[in-house]
Amino acid sequence: MRIVDVSDSKNPRVVGTYDTPGRAFGIDIKGSYAYVADDTGGLRVVEVSAPEHPVEVGHLNIPGKARDVSVVWPYAFLVDWDYGLRVIDISDSASPREVGATPPLGSPTAIAIQGHYAYLVSWTNRTLHVVDISDPTHPEEVSVLALSSAWETIYDVTLNGSHAYVATEQAGVMIVDVSNPSQPVEIGRYDTPGYATGMDVDGRYLYVADWLNGLFVLRLDYR
Repeated sequence: MRIVDVSDSKNPRVVGTYDTPGRAFGIDIKGSYAYVADDTGGLRVVEVSAPEHPVEVGHLNIPGKARDVSVVWPYAFLVDWDYGLRVIDISDSASPREVGATPPLGSPTAIAIQGHYAYLVSWTNRTLHVVDISDPTHPEEVSVLALSSAWETIYDVTLNGSHAYVATEQAGVMIVDVSNPSQPVEIGRYDTPGYATGMDVDGRYLYVADWLNGLFVLRLDYR
């Protein structure tokens, strides 16, 4: 994990690092803590109140491989490549503990949360899974959508209002209407020239990291 000072956008600089025991695939930051999905290293909790000196304060080992994490206090929703979604109580940062889990969901790689639902994408099944997390101790899958054009690797998912955006290796960005979480519907896609691997959304714009061709900015206009 690297902490970068971006106060001068033209000259970003690394101010701190922390070498997790596994491979850090995903991260979410809440307050003074970074929650890291660390592959075989499970969930790592790192205090970053002093960015120059990050310190691990807690961790939770899991039998599978942690690939992404999203925090909605006091829970960390951890994506487990082998076993689906794990719900971790992080109210005690030093002793995180699992309180709920789903059955396996293919090989999930990324998660996004909105309201009472978590949206996960599966690498191997080329699917979008919608999980009801209104009761974190009993997360329940409510729908699965097979993505028609995603015949290669799926990397990421993000949300904006009633739409989910899925980054895929060959099909670019796929757009799914999730206004009814129990019946998601694929409504379109934008094919970047290379491999869409990561995304972030800000207002009307979707920022897409393309493996071979850099950054694409898509305007989100729906009529």
